[in-house]
Amino acid sequence: MTKRFALQASCVKYGDQRQKGDRVIKTALFHLFSRLVTSYRGKRLLEDTLSPAFGQPRFTADTPPFPLSPAPRATTVEEIPATLSKTPVFITARFRSGSSFLWHLFNHCENVTAYYEPLNERRWFLSSETGRDVDPTHRGVSSYGLSYDGMADLASLFDDGWGSVRLFMDAAAHDARLETYINALIDRSQGQPVLQFNRMDFRLDWVKSRFPTAKIIHLTRDPREQWISMLGPDSGCTPETSLKAFAPYDRFYLKTWARDLVRVFPFLALDDSDRPYLLHYLIWRLSDSAGRAFSDLSLTFEALVGSPEKTLGLISKTTGTVLDYANLHPLFIPPDTEKWKRFAEENWFAALEARGERLLAAAYGKPYG
Repeated sequence: MTKRFALQASCVKYGDQRQKGDRVIKTALFHLFSRLVTSYRGKRLLEDTLSPAFGQPRFTADTPPFPLSPAPRATTVEEIPATLSKTPVFITARFRSGSSFLWHLFNHCENVTAYYEPLNERRWFLSSETGRDVDPTHRGVSSYGLSYDGMADLASLFDDGWGSVRLFMDAAAHDARLETYINALIDRSQGQPVLQFNRMDFRLDWVKSRFPTAKIIHLTRDPREQWISMLGPDSGCTPETSLKAFAPYDRFYLKTWARDLVRVFPFLALDDSDRPYLLHYLIWRLSDSAGRAFSDLSLTFEALVGSPEKTLGLISKTTGTVLDYANLHPLFIPPDTEKWKRFAEENWFAALEARGERLLAAAYGKPYG
């Protein structure tokens, strides 16, 4: 009887080792094929084609890529232990969340090189883009590209696909070009490098695996306020506008992101008749959850502008760079709040948010409410 159990245990152990070996072989083959395909769109096609065979991540309630954070409407800043190490800082946020303002604050600090949106398709390292078409809502900013002076050679590494394809990357993902590009920015910085991203929330697991010493600051904003800011003034979008008719008002790639992320999060495949705010809310919730799961400090734009001295103190403790409110306070201009009330009533937003929470609860295998 003992020999039989020993034989069974040996078979199980052999089976486990064989499965692990198969995974290693599959991963190696996938990375080999990925290296042979240079374009991001080619990689997307490769992943879609080989996903079942090579085990690319797809959302399931049993193995979500990150835990779902608590629902919004009340978020607070938490104390983070102090660190004095001069390590790279990655700011990660969705569009129109106040990350440009946070970059602007770091840009006023000594011994810091603050890079504005390194993955932006405008390629700030090209001199023709320096200072061109600065967003008027980025008050006090005269140029986005000053920190990139003399780096035109980075064009050989840059890929436009970074802004729209493979937006989700877990720790096992492979992108040697992106890793090399980020390392080049870090290596060329004078003092502490600070990189402000709007296209990295769903790649933070990959970031932590490739840049383990970096400090990640996650910034979020009330989803309703962010929605209005993304639309911009006098956009023409109304509460009745459907996803099908949203293209003329989609200034920040909402549908583009959904087309890419739906490979991992199938519940993002909404009907054309649905309201675009529902899609915005779902991506906001997932982005917020990923940011909280992988960041060293998660904070809100509302806390940054509402309690600046305290919030800057938390950022300073986390990053090792002193953001002194006494010197930076002239940059703080109180924003116009609750613009969402001019777009639609509370019940309109609340109903779509509740539907979004039901979809998320079902996907994560949790009860709603």
